[in-house]
Amino acid sequence: MSGRVADDKIGEVRDRTSLVEIVSRYTALKRTGRNHTGLCPFHSEKTPSFSVSEERGLFYCFGCQASGDVFKFVMLKENLTFPEALERLAGEVGVELPKRPADERREQGRERLLRVTAFAAKFFERSLWETAAGATAREYLVQRKIAEATARGFSLGYAPPDGLAHALEKAGAPLGDAEAIGLIGRSSRGGGWFDRFRHRLMFPITDLAGKVTAFGGRLLPPTEDQAKYLNSSDSPLFHKGRSVFGLAAARDAIHRRNRVVLVEGYIDVIALAQAGLGNVVAPLGTSLTADQVRLLKRFTDDFVVLFDADRAGLAAAARGFEVFATAGIFARAAFLPQGHDPDTFVHQAGLEALERLLERSSPLVDHYLRSLAAADAPLAERARGAQKVAELCARLDDPIFVGLLVRRAAEHLDLPEEQLKTRERTKRPPPDASTPAPHARAFSSHETLILELLLVRPELKHRLPDDAERLFASPEARALFERVRAADDSHPPSQLVGDLPREAAARVARAWLGEEEIYAAAEQTLDDCLARLAGRAREARLRALTREIRDAESRGDTAQLGTLLAEKQRLAASKPPTAEH
Repeated sequence: MSGRVADDKIGEVRDRTSLVEIVSRYTALKRTGRNHTGLCPFHSEKTPSFSVSEERGLFYCFGCQASGDVFKFVMLKENLTFPEALERLAGEVGVELPKRPADERREQGRERLLRVTAFAAKFFERSLWETAAGATAREYLVQRKIAEATARGFSLGYAPPDGLAHALEKAGAPLGDAEAIGLIGRSSRGGGWFDRFRHRLMFPITDLAGKVTAFGGRLLPPTEDQAKYLNSSDSPLFHKGRSVFGLAAARDAIHRRNRVVLVEGYIDVIALAQAGLGNVVAPLGTSLTADQVRLLKRFTDDFVVLFDADRAGLAAAARGFEVFATAGIFARAAFLPQGHDPDTFVHQAGLEALERLLERSSPLVDHYLRSLAAADAPLAERARGAQKVAELCARLDDPIFVGLLVRRAAEHLDLPEEQLKTRERTKRPPPDASTPAPHARAFSSHETLILELLLVRPELKHRLPDDAERLFASPEARALFERVRAADDSHPPSQLVGDLPREAAARVARAWLGEEEIYAAAEQTLDDCLARLAGRAREARLRALTREIRDAESRGDTAQLGTLLAEKQRLAASKPPTAEH
């Protein structure tokens, strides 16, 4: 699609979307004057510092400096790219986005595959409820106390000994597509087709929109020579390590309760949902992955994992911490009584007992640390544990998470925090007191004020000289200036304020939110700042010329010396350039 059309569509989506409504899905907002305020959804706080201007379509947190428009909010909260956020909001407000040919081809291919999975899901459902072959699976559901209404709600099905490949062929479905998504295979004898799922209770796996992308199947009855559970192989629709079971059904409950509960299997999710606990999901027959945690992190930072209380469950809890750590999450662990799975426990003890068990969950980090060394272990054992913590910290990118982990580990191991920071210092040396903060080093006061003025009063851009970027001393300042000057509807300035020094960002946010008028005489202020930067650049060049002249004299380079002397004479005689009016 052309840039102009894209800009128009972006503006249309922005105009039709209520920022207050979107933000209110994640945090309670209260009207204060022209704006709304509430607790920041991006960091923990007790006093509201998060402001939203519906009129201007902007949000800003005076605590953590998160800022931007409705697209940026959705990107940050849901961990989406800009195109993904645009597409999601456009779908909500009914704006049809044009597609590039490559996108259209990709989307058409995806839709074709989804039609095949939808056909297969309906085939499996009919086999479960309408055929004699499905009796085994229906009996199994009764044994597991899964009501028919619940099973139908999760679109459960049954894969008979054969029939899917024939049904697909009869319906004119492209069998190559069915093969690509792991539903059928080509026989090595005679070139016919066979069903990959046979004699199995089928669990459809969906994307966030609820469309079936893959299947999991439980063998009925189980035999020693076949795997009890079989999942679809990775395909253009599905990546096992990046998907979880039940998320489409659970997402609203996760938002509402601001917590996700992780269990091991399909039946566990279904049984707990039937009992009334809707915010439950499960990994797909494999160990939990960091990608799955990051997917769930779009919806909440509060994770509780249900484990068995035996030795294997404790070991799994310890291993699980490193996966959560990679995603910057301090998850909690709840342990089921001996001999229980989540579904047997909720059937026997009830939902209230399960809720109490979840509320008694303990930090997963503590189980991890106990697996490394007991608190009263010999010093050598605790030192080895500290080494493992240091190695983990060296692989992590979130400095706040690392700091909290180091403190907790030092308390548990009764060792100085410095022993846990050795490798972290090697990877990311902490700045010493003499090193200025990045923003302080990157921007002078006049550069900062120019950036503030252009963000608050973009109409002042016409007063800038064509080569204004040369007036900014550091690469960081020049880069931000060029982005501010180029900001428009498709790249709004609201997405740039977070790159300013904290105090400057807060001033701009207050001006945007209509809380303060702090940029009086803006035109004169801009001209004065430009003149001051031009003078600074002129003086810097004069100093550089003095050094170059000295070097040319020492080399006896008379030609170069003449050129440098002439430039210095012209520069010394000239006044600093001013902005064009």
